[in-house]
Amino acid sequence: MNQEYLTTREVSKYLKINEKLVYRLIQDGGIPCTRVTGKWLFPKTLIDDWMLVSVQEHRRRQGPGGTSQDRILFVGSDDLLLPHLARDLYSTTPRVLFLWAPLGSLAGLKSLREGRGEIAGIHLLDPKTGEYNLSFLTSQFPDMNLVLVRMARRQQGLMVQPGNPLGVRSVADLAGYSLRIINRQPGSGTRTLLDHLLAETAIESRRLPGYEREVNTHGEVAQSVLHGEADTGLGTYSAARASGLEFIPLATERYDLVIRKEVLGEDRFQKLLDTLRSSQLAGEALRLGGYDVREAGELIYL
Repeated sequence: MNQEYLTTREVSKYLKINEKLVYRLIQDGGIPCTRVTGKWLFPKTLIDDWMLVSVQEHRRRQGPGGTSQDRILFVGSDDLLLPHLARDLYSTTPRVLFLWAPLGSLAGLKSLREGRGEIAGIHLLDPKTGEYNLSFLTSQFPDMNLVLVRMARRQQGLMVQPGNPLGVRSVADLAGYSLRIINRQPGSGTRTLLDHLLAETAIESRRLPGYEREVNTHGEVAQSVLHGEADTGLGTYSAARASGLEFIPLATERYDLVIRKEVLGEDRFQKLLDTLRSSQLAGEALRLGGYDVREAGELIYL
């Protein structure tokens, strides 16, 4: 796959930081980038690596076995509620910063296992049971002392251009192999869901135009469809709505948080749980659309 480059504006949206801060990071030499014909470009894979290295360096400065009491290091699946969660947490507890790297569900769990993150966001379907997350964790991570925290049920489906000019109604419409898709990276919950839906419909993924073209977030899927770079792509209703796209619902899934049990009692994580259960976050989920947060903050001990 060809290297993907982000512009300054795109990397500010990707990292959820002000564009002025991006320029400050460039001046300080703290972010991987290059200048081409007067414009700064940022290799996307190197940005992901840089975020993880920053997390590791932060943990190293805390000392062996130490933890920061003013940071929550999030790794895992992308979701449009995360910036609101971070902002709401900061508004009530300014000393605690919520930092995240959108790596995908499986990469997030791997980082959690390796100690490069403290909390992971996942939405992994078990095709055998039809359940999300719980059965996957108990079978794949039986040696880890984890707690599953409910965050939201959310709608996943196909995004298409406003007015749905190609008349897309379901995954079955991909069987003609004429529609161009935009895909998510391997290990993401959305990629897992798409592969499951394709298998159910007996569609050969390798024959789908665009199947090998991968992006890392729901917002990138939406933008690819909006700008005509793809005819459709799987993603959340909230991302489709934010970009003014049509949405064909296909599944309601659980997006949950995974936390190591030994840190759950720390004040910073208790503040995070309070924020998850707040009416403020519930209101933001309603405005974004496609979420059910009635179980947000519910704990399931594995």
